[in-house]
Amino acid sequence: MRGDARRFGWRSVLVIGILSFPLAATLADGPAPAKTEKSDAKSPTSGLGQRSDREVGPGEQLSFRQSEVTAEMSELEQRMFRLSESLKLLEPENSSRLMLGLKYAREELILNQMRETQAALAKLSLKNAADEQKQLLAKLERLQQLLLSTDLDFEMKLERLRQIREVLRKLDTVIKEEAREEKQSKEAAQREKELADLANRRAALEKLVKEQTEHVERNTPLAKQNTLNDQDREAVSKLSAAQETTRQATASLAAELQNGESPKNLAAAAESMQSAVDSLGKSQPREALPPMQQALDSLKKELEQVTKEEAAKKAQLTPEKFAEMRKDQEANRRTNEDVSEMTRALGSNGAAALAELLRAGGNMGGAESAFGKLQAGQGNGEQGRSLAALKYAQELLAEEAERLARQLRQEVKKRVIDGLTAMLEEQIVVRGRTVTLAKGVKDGSRQALNAVTGLAKREEKITDLAQELINVVEETEFGIALPAALAAVRDATEAVQTSLAEGDASDEIVAAEKQIEADLKTMLDIVNEMSDANSKSGKRRRGGMEDERKEQNRIISELKMIRLLQTRTQQNTTDVDAKRASAALSPAIRKRIEELEGRQEDIRDATERLATERADDLPQQP
Repeated sequence: MRGDARRFGWRSVLVIGILSFPLAATLADGPAPAKTEKSDAKSPTSGLGQRSDREVGPGEQLSFRQSEVTAEMSELEQRMFRLSESLKLLEPENSSRLMLGLKYAREELILNQMRETQAALAKLSLKNAADEQKQLLAKLERLQQLLLSTDLDFEMKLERLRQIREVLRKLDTVIKEEAREEKQSKEAAQREKELADLANRRAALEKLVKEQTEHVERNTPLAKQNTLNDQDREAVSKLSAAQETTRQATASLAAELQNGESPKNLAAAAESMQSAVDSLGKSQPREALPPMQQALDSLKKELEQVTKEEAAKKAQLTPEKFAEMRKDQEANRRTNEDVSEMTRALGSNGAAALAELLRAGGNMGGAESAFGKLQAGQGNGEQGRSLAALKYAQELLAEEAERLARQLRQEVKKRVIDGLTAMLEEQIVVRGRTVTLAKGVKDGSRQALNAVTGLAKREEKITDLAQELINVVEETEFGIALPAALAAVRDATEAVQTSLAEGDASDEIVAAEKQIEADLKTMLDIVNEMSDANSKSGKRRRGGMEDERKEQNRIISELKMIRLLQTRTQQNTTDVDAKRASAALSPAIRKRIEELEGRQEDIRDATERLATERADDLPQQP
């Protein structure tokens, strides 16, 4: 395999990819002339070698040519994978480049889309096929740029940032599930503790019932005596001491229950025992017998009540309940293992978080074992430790994502400035040509009309560039309001593009083009002033005065961007309102109002996010 890599080189992969572009582009040119020649004569024997007399239709020809492109794309993906594996040690940078390209091709489902296009061509569904081919060419161009990019470090860091955010998304699911399970086991542990307390109370009550029963039995023959001899008086004295001991134990147990519960039976039993002690102290066993019996009855009532309560608690902690908790924990542990493997693939970027995830996995296993032994408290403790480790891993990964994003922001700022500059320059050219051609279009010149419709292609490039900037800004979190501002410009260029494609070079279109230029200039000024500081302060980050100054500068820039958006939305709202001919709304006006509603919602969302994420970074008033 290494020999293959040395012989062909990774650049051979690019050649295959690049050659695919013109071949794919020819698919829309139409089919080649159909072959009409037929076999000169039919063979006496028909078989596989016979040429068919049927003419090949245009759909089949186009489908066949698309199938060739699809085969080349399949070969490209296979070659990228093989060479990437071969170059891991020889040329790690190029190996990473190839894997990035392969990942992009598979995520964008390029092969799938090619097969769908092939099927559409076979059915002569040319419009659908042309749309698919246009998307495919854009994706192939993006793949080519990725493979030939000289700034691989930026692309790799951006890809790593995407991976970390994907890990964070799945880790958040694990944390939420573990928190749910920990809450459930905490409730079970509380019931388990209550059950243990009830068991102790029941045991204590059983002992008291046994003692009090003995007291009643000892006093019954004494209570029948009309007169007491010395031996009887000694027996009464000993019984009085024993009854006092039981009373104290009963009172002590009643005091333990005064945590919101009402120990009525125990209080009554202790009170009756006190009466019995008083009578026995006066050597009056007959008077002591009724309260002693009452005390026994009260103790039995309390014992019956505790026994019922204990049975009810046991019913809530069935083996089936523990089996369910164990099953849930096992499922979440396996999900955590998947997240751990994803984190392992991050290499040094995820090493610290991986240790915490593995620790959490061990705690989850401990919880499973505890639930298997019907130990809710032990399992809850393990889940609590697991949850803490998961949250710490989340914090570490979030900080790593922020660190990568911070490294990318300086380059992103440069790309945004370059992109906005290119958009502005192109828009100025389009507007100048629109003004020049306006008179010819008004006079009915076909040449001028064709030239105006041709400008739509240039306007489309501005739209595409705006979308590219939106993607990179959102991925790196370079700005809060900037994506919404870029989206507003993109929508405006799309509207101009549509009008130019229809041959519209009116003053209204020129005014829209000028407005786009003005917005781009304002955005350029704001982005030039914008700091490339952190998007937000991390928990463990300690910034100095310079960091605070940069962050405040960034907030001011965000507010300027929001003000630009709000100003433009207000102007457009006024324009739309002025065009309302009556209370009844035309479809076009209704569509404009819906667009304005969406834009206003974007402004509100950006403002709320700015307040949520940046409020703590503003200096606090004394």
